[in-house]
Amino acid sequence: MQLQKQTKQLLLYMMFPILLIGIFFIAYITYNETIISRSTTQNTGDYVVLLHGLGRTKRSMYPIGRMLAHEGYRVINIGYPSRTDTIENLVATKITPPIDALYVDKNKKIHFVTHSMGGIVTRYYLANHAVANLGRVVMLAPPNAGSDTADTWAASTIMRPLLGPAILQMTTASNSLAQTLPSPTYEVGIIAGEFDEKVDPEKTQVDDMKYFFLAAREHTFIMHAPEVLAAVSSFLRTGSFPDPPPNSDTSQPLYTTYTVPAEQRDSIQFFWKDGAQQPIQTIDTLRKNIARDGKHLLFATNGGIFDTNYHPLGLYIENWQIHTPVNRNTGEGNFYMQPNGIFFTTKFTAGITNTVDFVTSSYIRNALQSGPLLLEKGNIHPEFTRFSQNKHIRNGIGITPTGDMLFAISNVPVSFYEFATYFRDELGATDALYLDGAISELFIAGEREQTNQSFVGIIGILE
Repeated sequence: MQLQKQTKQLLLYMMFPILLIGIFFIAYITYNETIISRSTTQNTGDYVVLLHGLGRTKRSMYPIGRMLAHEGYRVINIGYPSRTDTIENLVATKITPPIDALYVDKNKKIHFVTHSMGGIVTRYYLANHAVANLGRVVMLAPPNAGSDTADTWAASTIMRPLLGPAILQMTTASNSLAQTLPSPTYEVGIIAGEFDEKVDPEKTQVDDMKYFFLAAREHTFIMHAPEVLAAVSSFLRTGSFPDPPPNSDTSQPLYTTYTVPAEQRDSIQFFWKDGAQQPIQTIDTLRKNIARDGKHLLFATNGGIFDTNYHPLGLYIENWQIHTPVNRNTGEGNFYMQPNGIFFTTKFTAGITNTVDFVTSSYIRNALQSGPLLLEKGNIHPEFTRFSQNKHIRNGIGITPTGDMLFAISNVPVSFYEFATYFRDELGATDALYLDGAISELFIAGEREQTNQSFVGIIGILE
């Protein structure tokens, strides 16, 4: 008996810390809920409805709720069982009643701040309820055009039952609820995560979208980021997101371009090695070499991507001689981003083609393979995203419908999407090929002559 008594006492001693932690945990949750509730009921400002995402709870919106309550808003943070029903039924039974009950001062505006699925819930609610004093709507990572992850989960026999019927309503299928909702007619600002693996930033957009903010964040905890909180606050107050930092050198053009008319295609030459079969490497060395022959360099730029042994990574033809063959292997890096392509010149034409479609010919005088293709028949590379923050100095070549060749380099870091758009919309190119990135240079005699980088192939024009 004494042993049993001692054992019970020992178990109680062991359980006490666990019970104590549990009590503190419950107190912590209650404290946070109470703080939001008290600060909200004391406020007299506009209302803000918070709606969380799939599989989350209203606690995920606490950071935003605390901030907005501190700023004087009356916060209605709605929790709803997102995995149990369709969005239509959730709006009818879980969203509309608390809004009707708590939005009592109709002289004040009512705003919405949402995360993920909460954005689709809000769009459905506003499409089916007349809100006389509607304010602004801020959506964090909403699957407005569906989600590729939702496609995967909806097709899974394991995940689909766990996530419920709403997951089917957020796929990229043309008949999903996310795809068929009417475009917003109210003020809406969208915040997307650059590293969001669940909802691509491109798929967060809506028609006629005017306000977009890209944060260097992922999906699940985007609402915790300080810059996101600041952007939410700014949009609710002013109807716009914070301005990005100004360009430190606004006098400098974004791009420098050198145009070679179609009829002058024969003037384009490729340079890898000199007469002694030594790599030329730099534009300055090329200038000195040709100066010995009484020639002058008018234009030059680096041509294509090379490997660690300073050999072209793909096809390289110079003056009808094939130095390296076409590379159709797979791998990592820009060169292998499919589709990649080949720039070539013949006596009669110049062009850019998809590597898959390229056929070697004795008519080809010069050719180089690089990647990725920026444009193919007027279409931007499918892997490029409009709001990518992967920005670098870049150079490339484009071809117009009339055969003019456009060599361009960015003077400030730009994304692939921005570079491709420049070739298409500003220069009128239908096909364009990326040549290289951070080390790129473009030489124009008397205008842009400072160079110091080492390359394998150099594209140049002599006088």
